[in-house]
Amino acid sequence: MSEKHIFGTDGIRGLAGEFPLTKEIIYLTTKHLSEYMKLKKVLIADDSRESSSWIKTVLFNGLNDSGIEGIDIGTIPTPALAKIVALSDEYDGGIMISASHNPAEFNGIKFLNSKGMKLMDNIELEIEKKVLKEIDNFIYREKTGSGKKDYNQKEIYINFILSKFDINREKTKNRGKIIIDCSNGATASIAEEVFSAVGYDTDMINCNPTGFNINKGCGSLYPEKIAKSVIENNAFAGIAFDGDGDRVIMVDEKGNILDGDILLYILLKHYHENGYNLPLVGTVMSNLALEKRAKEMGVSFIRASVGDKYVWEQMIKTDSLIGGETSGHIILRDYHTTGDGIIVALKILEILENSGSTLSNIGKELNLYPQILENIKIKRKIPLDNFKEIKELEEEIKDTFNGEARTIIRYSGTEPLLRIMVEANDRDKIRNILNKYIKKIKEHL
Repeated sequence: MSEKHIFGTDGIRGLAGEFPLTKEIIYLTTKHLSEYMKLKKVLIADDSRESSSWIKTVLFNGLNDSGIEGIDIGTIPTPALAKIVALSDEYDGGIMISASHNPAEFNGIKFLNSKGMKLMDNIELEIEKKVLKEIDNFIYREKTGSGKKDYNQKEIYINFILSKFDINREKTKNRGKIIIDCSNGATASIAEEVFSAVGYDTDMINCNPTGFNINKGCGSLYPEKIAKSVIENNAFAGIAFDGDGDRVIMVDEKGNILDGDILLYILLKHYHENGYNLPLVGTVMSNLALEKRAKEMGVSFIRASVGDKYVWEQMIKTDSLIGGETSGHIILRDYHTTGDGIIVALKILEILENSGSTLSNIGKELNLYPQILENIKIKRKIPLDNFKEIKELEEEIKDTFNGEARTIIRYSGTEPLLRIMVEANDRDKIRNILNKYIKKIKEHL
């Protein structure tokens, strides 16, 4: 890459031990954090990765050397940490060690303020400048950093959830099973307790984190796995989380996969029927069908940049209560400040119980436009404006579909990938056009 960056679209993330996730950068970033936030006591959590152990040690060293008390609350979902921090006056912030949906060899760090919200871009940029200025002349001194452990903090989040959802057991008792896939990650620590407490008979899968199996062939990235399980077990719903629990994908009783756009539609329809007329916030990746249905309801549709913090910023700016991404990263602002897979799944189930309908009935109301996403591994970033083949691809898509199509091409903020998304009403035509250009683009990257 031509320019070094520590922060991406979701905190710091990379291969554990490699730039930007090295001991030196983690220590210096933690040190400079206290210059922009008033910190005395901070909670630290992780999503079960093996590398989280040494990262936690470095974080504690950075906090201790800055006069900040760190408290290890164990493996819990990112939204759980955010809510615990926000609900308590005792803590000034939180640090989540997580690479979200990425494989186990990746890890990352998300810094949260006292309201449980991620740092603003301008703060991250200032910290990044200082760290990059120091890094060449800095040597990290190994220490055995540690802090107090308090693994009972998760009860604060669980109690909050149960105070918000009181689904009538009389409505749920004849429903049958829910299959829940925890992606061998953070939700394995609480999901069964929460869903059982509101009245559901749960069948838990991929709930045995080893430190190396998070997101491996399971969870929200592989919803076809839970779809198969729903059919085999005659379940009435399936719920698949990602590694740190801020995403959710659901499956109806027929095995149909309901992605974030369909879930957003179900939520919007429910809110709208109850008088909601504020905007719905999606991203540049959100399906055209969702935008059209929102506008048919008389609801404005706002497209934010990819990344839940950018969705959140647009929600605040437009006073929206509902926003999210196709990936299942959905924010309900009357419940939380960040994407929360458990809250979203429970809200969908609540809507289901109150309507007396099935997931397949309410999910089929939104017919998504075919969308093809290509991820191309890269060794370097070429400015997209100078990329002849990409311009040709965009022009051909536009001409073929008479402007009734969308092409989104961007570099990932968290992985060495070029992402190409094309959306239109004919999947075969999209595929044929993409096949013409993908090989040429790969040759350059």
